[in-house]
Amino acid sequence: MPTFGWVQEDAWDRILTATESVPEPSGERAPTFACPFCSRILQTPAEFQAHLSASHHVARPMMLIAGKEPTSSFVLRERVLPSDIVLANVTSASLSIDGISFKKITATELGRALARTNLATVRVRLENAAQKGTTPVTGGYDLSIRVASSAALQAVERAFEEHLNVEGLSVGTVDRFLADPRCAGAASDYATGMAEYALGLLIKERPHGQGITSPLERFREHFGSANLKLSPHNRPLPALLCALMRFALNNFSGAGVPTGHAGLDAATAILRGPSFHGPPIPTSPGGATRRVCPIDHGTSRILLLADRLAGTGRWSSVLQDECRQVAGAGTLDLMDQQKALALWALAAWRLGATRDAIEPLERIAATYPFAEWASSYLEAVSA
Repeated sequence: MPTFGWVQEDAWDRILTATESVPEPSGERAPTFACPFCSRILQTPAEFQAHLSASHHVARPMMLIAGKEPTSSFVLRERVLPSDIVLANVTSASLSIDGISFKKITATELGRALARTNLATVRVRLENAAQKGTTPVTGGYDLSIRVASSAALQAVERAFEEHLNVEGLSVGTVDRFLADPRCAGAASDYATGMAEYALGLLIKERPHGQGITSPLERFREHFGSANLKLSPHNRPLPALLCALMRFALNNFSGAGVPTGHAGLDAATAILRGPSFHGPPIPTSPGGATRRVCPIDHGTSRILLLADRLAGTGRWSSVLQDECRQVAGAGTLDLMDQQKALALWALAAWRLGATRDAIEPLERIAATYPFAEWASSYLEAVSA
């Protein structure tokens, strides 16, 4: 029998064989989690996560403009001061204007650069490398800056007067307004907001012969977009347009703030609800008035109803029938019908005809924003 390669067991091997014990097989050891930043060993993923959050937390870098963080589609329409630009959790920042290569700047330099820019597309990249040995946390903002001068805004308003504040408002007049040279440059965003107001009005009103095929609900999109563009401007015309759009969308948060349109101010204050205790409801000023913007027929009809009900001192079946006709008009937008119901209920209640207020209250008791007061009124009159 061949013995090549055999290893002969000696005395020591025999001793070890007789005295050593082989451990029994055991289960798999529980995993541990070693912190990459310190010497801690954690036993569970939850402990590991809690340790990282408490001892090695790296926050997301942020930028605030006038106290607010820019959104993904942020447009800066108002001039800001360098002090309005605030960075938090930032170790380094870089800036690119109109596609130019990124350049590292300090927080102070960033504030100055944004404050002096009027018309540009700006990209800001932020980095937080506060924790050594880790990949820095990065973030960024893409800003569209459209800061127009007062003269440029006035020029757009004159173009609005010529093209849009007309009886024959049409899609064609909106196109001509946008094509006006005064509506270009830094004020183009301002002009676009006014054009969106006019387009929303046309979609809501659907004037004869216009051939408008957009769904009625699209006017709300146009009004919402126009409000975003116009509301930052503290000027009489955009303030009135925004108030009209909010009114059309059943947003009465501006109650008590005069717009120059006494009927609109009064109707807004009434529809805010009985609990509103703002300034006295304004009355129409004496003397001649001037048309400054188009108002859709639906809103005009609601304003006439509000004025009619506010000026009466007694309730009758004739008034109730008028309210029912307006509230049930199929040509009115649903939100205008809801305003008519609210005016009906409030007028009947104010004039002591609480039983006649039941019908409109039942129809708006679960409708925002009228539910805030209509539901309690309905409970009171039904008790």
